[in-house]
Amino acid sequence: ARHDGSTVSPHGYRGLTASAFSLPWRSAMEGRFPTLKEAQQQHIEEALERAGGNQGTAAALLGISRPALNRRLARIRED
Repeated sequence: ARHDGSTVSPHGYRGLTASAFSLPWRSAMEGRFPTLKEAQQQHIEEALERAGGNQGTAAALLGISRPALNRRLARIRED
């Protein structure tokens, strides 16, 4: 719920449809809601795949800087 008492549906949030949330990892979770950490990792992997492995392009897709992407990748590798 938002502060004004109304609710936001995932089907209408910022014009996105349910299909916008159908990333490849969704089926791998087998109905389990992913943690933020898992979702972030899969989102980064998807961006890298769409960018053909180019980290600069993947960072642009994610809306972050390349150094920020590198920091996130380093954290993923540490885990």
